[in-house]
Amino acid sequence: MTARVGGYSGLYRFNPGTGKIKNYQLKIKFLTNLSHELRTPVSLVTGPIDKLIGQERNNEKKSQLSLVRRNVNRILNLVNQLLDFKKLEENELNLNLADGDLVPAVQCI
Repeated sequence: MTARVGGYSGLYRFNPGTGKIKNYQLKIKFLTNLSHELRTPVSLVTGPIDKLIGQERNNEKKSQLSLVRRNVNRILNLVNQLLDFKKLEENELNLNLADGDLVPAVQCI
């Protein structure tokens, strides 16, 4: 339930279970800003890592760099999920339906 508090509608949510008003929209905005701040520097790391992987001849070092690259991808994925969550909350994310075979997609996971 959204409450009108302090003249601002939609900034707070009322939790009937606890009787407390939560600063819900401000939390979402904070997480979105944090996500944007994390996304840029993490994205800038991927280029040099890819370059180092391509230049490295030592398989052990290449393996370690690949591990770093996988972890950078995981961080970027989490940041993107936070941004997608904000889009869902604001009804900005649209579902695009497409025909396809689900079995190969699931097997990749």
